[in-house]
Amino acid sequence: MVGSKIVDGLFVSKYGGMTGTYDIVVTMEGYLKLGTGHYYLSNSAPEVMLAGTIEMYKGKVKDITNLSGHYLPNAEQTKNYIRILNDLGARLSGATLSIYKVEGNKKVLESREKID
Repeated sequence: MVGSKIVDGLFVSKYGGMTGTYDIVVTMEGYLKLGTGHYYLSNSAPEVMLAGTIEMYKGKVKDITNLSGHYLPNAEQTKNYIRILNDLGARLSGATLSIYKVEGNKKVLESREKID
């Protein structure tokens, strides 16, 4: 798990604004967790509010997806990610929300929208 928090709308660690792509989970209790492995990040929770990936550059969110091998959030659940992350203080303007669906072993891009 990566030690991170949201400060002034940006994702930061002890080293400053975060850069890279991370697995992201928001637990049912509202805890934000970044790192690798959704089920691990959630402490084996049966359900979460948000599970996917997040791409950032210097703390600014570039892309959010619903790509989670364990939780498999659908399109309707994924559309709530913007509200959930805004409620946690993230600044998402200019980022994209990419929604995938799983078809067999393939992950197929269903939609991609720019966040205002």
